Amino acid sequence: MPGSGNFKNFVSFCTLSGLLFNNLNVELVRFISIKILLVFFVITAFLISCIDDDATDISPTIEYEAEFSLPVGTDTITLAQLLYNVPLIKIDEPFDKDTVSYFFYDSVYYYSPGTLKDSVSAPLILAPFENDTAEITTLMFRINAANFIPAKFMVQVYFADSNKVILDSLYEDGPVFLESAYTNDIGIVIGPWETIIDNYLPSEKIDKLNDMTDVILSTKMTIPDSSADTVPVPFYHDQSLWIQVGIRVGLKMTVNVF
Repeated sequence: MPGSGNFKNFVSFCTLSGLLFNNLNVELVRFISIKILLVFFVITAFLISCIDDDATDISPTIEYEAEFSLPVGTDTITLAQLLYNVPLIKIDEPFDKDTVSYFFYDSVYYYSPGTLKDSVSAPLILAPFENDTAEITTLMFRINAANFIPAKFMVQVYFADSNKVILDSLYEDGPVFLESAYTNDIGIVIGPWETIIDNYLPSEKIDKLNDMTDVILSTKMTIPDSSADTVPVPFYHDQSLWIQVGIRVGLKMTVNVF
């Protein structure tokens, strides 16, 4: 069943699908490799220093910083999915298009439902980076979006606990806006509106990550007022909003060399 909160329709966004874990494995291998190399260089430096210096001057630990990028997932939200469970009331023709706000969908006139909402969720998996030797110092969320629907969207990212209770939001000043797709003079879509949105999580929110287990992506589409249009803007069930979400984790790590 498509629609709000339906996890199984969020195929690409689901971090249990393997995409996240495959990339996570790559990052962890990289993480471990860096540790091994650092240990090698520190031990080498220690052996060389023993020729002239007191070995007690060498610290048993070394600290360094690194960043890792991980995909959270990708989703394509179709207009048909947004309209699931939304009752559409057909308008009998002819009618006064100057006074009635209508929705021209799949070549049929309906009364405009106004707004269409959808939300999907996925686990926020940061446990591999939180341990005795690593500390998360920065966390950036990136949204790549391409809107193929001739209507504007509002997007917000929420953080929830294991009971799906919302604890906080990513965009403190309110949802971010996605413009409608580009159209020609008769309302036909000729290209997507594309954007990249980066946002860093404040340090006080990073401190609360242990309580945040899920990410919820909420979208709200506003159907434009058509009463003043001379030509109806056509909407089709297969028009879609494409969204990709990723994170960039900044870490401060401590390596024990002895």
